[in-house]
Amino acid sequence: MDDIFSGWDSGFALADAHAAFEAGRYEKAAELYRRALESDPGDVSALTRLATCELQLSRPRAALEVAERAMDLAPSRAEPAVLATAGALGVGEVDRALELAQEAVARDESSPQAALCWADVLLTAGQTEEAAAALREAAQRWPGRPQVLLAQSRAGLAPEEQGEVAEGLASVTRDASASRELRAAAAFAEGALREKLGEHAAAVEALTLANELATRRPFDPASHERLVGEIISAWSADRLSAPPRSGVESRLPVFIVGMPRTGTTLVEQILACHPAVFGAGELDLVPERARELLSGELEARVSSLTEDALRSAAERHLEQLRDRGGEAARVTDKLPTNFLHLGLIRALFPRAAVIHCVRDPVDASLSCWQQHFRGAHAWSHRFEDIAAFYAGHERLMAHWRETLPGEMLEVRYEDLVAEPERWARRLIDFVGLAWDDRCLAPHKHTRAVLTASRDRVRERIDARSAGRSAAYGALLDPLRVALRRRGVIGA
Repeated sequence: MDDIFSGWDSGFALADAHAAFEAGRYEKAAELYRRALESDPGDVSALTRLATCELQLSRPRAALEVAERAMDLAPSRAEPAVLATAGALGVGEVDRALELAQEAVARDESSPQAALCWADVLLTAGQTEEAAAALREAAQRWPGRPQVLLAQSRAGLAPEEQGEVAEGLASVTRDASASRELRAAAAFAEGALREKLGEHAAAVEALTLANELATRRPFDPASHERLVGEIISAWSADRLSAPPRSGVESRLPVFIVGMPRTGTTLVEQILACHPAVFGAGELDLVPERARELLSGELEARVSSLTEDALRSAAERHLEQLRDRGGEAARVTDKLPTNFLHLGLIRALFPRAAVIHCVRDPVDASLSCWQQHFRGAHAWSHRFEDIAAFYAGHERLMAHWRETLPGEMLEVRYEDLVAEPERWARRLIDFVGLAWDDRCLAPHKHTRAVLTASRDRVRERIDARSAGRSAAYGALLDPLRVALRRRGVIGA
């Protein structure tokens, strides 16, 4: 009888897990899939869904372990190998990811998902020519398929190929039967290709539509301004001059912050070339600490922080970094919006290096507007909202500079690409390591780069992206007006 009820419980858990998964409630779904798998550990569908949840929750090692279990149980299915590939990339195991992607293709040569996984891993590993060849083959086998076109748009295409792919993406964007998400992705990709082709008016047209399609919820500038004010009040100069500290003296974490699209990936790539540094990418760990320690009325929660609570949180944080970085002496976290949490970061890790990336505001804003953030940044779709968010960043960073003097290294993107060796040496010195010549060739590093700047960091450092907004001329005047109105740029 107990077995019967156990089966019922498992069935209910599985149904609830599916519902939570479809609703995007991945933490709850993961919990329920684990419960269902206790009764039926051979359920491959539940395992693949659980692996997907772990990836969505930025737990790549757990995703890799779960996906490999599914691979053992379903040796002819490509999907578990594709998910395992994503997990391997997430923990920086590029060679393992290449093996898994090859296995995905070997399992099902008719699967476009497997073929695109292989091409994507080649791109991530910096093997751009091989990736382009794999994508040309995919385009021949599955002509006009949207996912193939999207993958092609990220590869190194010849100009004539760029125009052809751009037209294909425009067709996807116009397809009313396609999902809103797919149409948005196609429009963003088309905009990027139009810029490469020098068709800036067409790029603006595509990107305007892309941002309209990508908007899921409105951004509230007034609410964001209040949040910035609350952070400044909670982490006042008086509180930061003698705050509670964790007592943890570790220099393992390195935080790279700033507005998105300001060179954070390039800075991390330079650091990650050092054999003592692991580049972990954009982690959700600091926001996780903030949710644990500061949920509720911010100023009251900051005032009530204790050394014991901070030490426990800091030690848990270090354990999560070591899980990713192994024996590395430094692990970078380049989540740009950690600039919101520098007060908490300093309380948790008083000796950690903090690097603030800055860039020409018009260039950075344009790059944000061009980027398909997939719902993560509601402020990035309208020029007025970008300007409001940027103004909040500037206001908050002015506060941190005043209250945490000398505790950050500020790196201007334009200076970094103009004098890469000088700034690479400053970066390595700032994080407390001995110089290594490998840091002069970040484009040769084979680590997995999973953020939007992946393709750019595979190229030699140059100044091509500095001042790129000028090519748009008057087309970007509305953006300049919005930034000027908010005081981000001068008259």
